[in-house]
Amino acid sequence: MVRASVQAGSDDYELIANALYDTMPMTMDGIFTDLNSLDYIDFTKPWWNAPFMEMTNYYGKNYACIGELSQSMIAGTFVMFFHKDLFKLYYPDDPSLYETVLSGGWTLDKLISYCTPMYQDLNGDGKANEGDLYGHYFTKAHTLGTDSYLGGCNIRLMSQDGAGNYVYEGLSERTASFFEKMEKLLFESNNTAMFDYNNDEIMTTMKNNQTIFTAWMLSGIELLRDMKSDFGIIPMPKLDESQKDYHTFAHDGSSAFAIPTTEEDPNRPAARRAAETYRTVTPA
Repeated sequence: MVRASVQAGSDDYELIANALYDTMPMTMDGIFTDLNSLDYIDFTKPWWNAPFMEMTNYYGKNYACIGELSQSMIAGTFVMFFHKDLFKLYYPDDPSLYETVLSGGWTLDKLISYCTPMYQDLNGDGKANEGDLYGHYFTKAHTLGTDSYLGGCNIRLMSQDGAGNYVYEGLSERTASFFEKMEKLLFESNNTAMFDYNNDEIMTTMKNNQTIFTAWMLSGIELLRDMKSDFGIIPMPKLDESQKDYHTFAHDGSSAFAIPTTEEDPNRPAARRAAETYRTVTPA
C-alpha cells in the first residue's frame, strides 16, 4: 500500500509506522524522506534508539527511525526473567542476582555455572524431559531466544567501516567464543530445557517451578501475573567481564517510523511527540 501510494505520487500518508522487518527493506526503494535533513529531529536525544540510528545510517542519511514513539520497542526488548524462590532455594549463600548485575559479573559463564548443577529427574523416568528440573528454558520452536543472547553479548554480525560501507563480522574470535558458550548452555549437562513452548506459553516451565532462567521480551511479564512464586528481571548476560556494558536487542516487530517523499511538509510529522512519550508514557 505504501509503495503503491508513493510511486503513484499520492500523499495518502504523512507518517508511516510499520514493523522493522517490513520497513527497513523499503528504505532502499527511494520512497522515504531523509530524516537527517529535517529541522525538528535530533537523534542524539535519549528518546531515540541511538545504536539503531548509527547502524542504519546510510552514507549520512537515515530513512527510518525507532525510539520511544514505539511502545512495541519497549515491550519487545529482550531481558532475563528469573525465578527468585528457586534461586534462593538452590543458591542461598550467593549474592543476589541484582548485586551480580551491578558489579558487572553477570555473564554467560555465570549463567552456565548456575544452570549446570540444577538438573534433577523429578518425574523419575530416567530421561531428561518435561516435568524435570532445569536451570534454563529455551524454546526450540522459534529463533527469538537466539536474538536475545546475540544482543546481550553484543555480537554484531555487521558493522560499518570509516567510509560508511557495511562489513560482515560473523567470522571473528568474539563470535566463535559466543558459539562455544552457547553450546555449553544449550546442549551440555542438561543445563537447558528445550521444548516447544513459545509465545503465550514461553513462561510455562518457570510458572511450574521447573526452571530458574528464561530469556524473553519484556512483554513476557504479562504472562507471569498469575505466577504463585516470586520472579525478577535482569539484563541479558554479557559475553564476559571484559564487555563493559550490558546490551540488548529489541524485537524486529517493533514499529519503525518513516515519512514518505510525497509528504509536502515533512517537518510537520517530524515534530511528533517522541520526547513527551519518553517523559510521560514510558514511565507510566
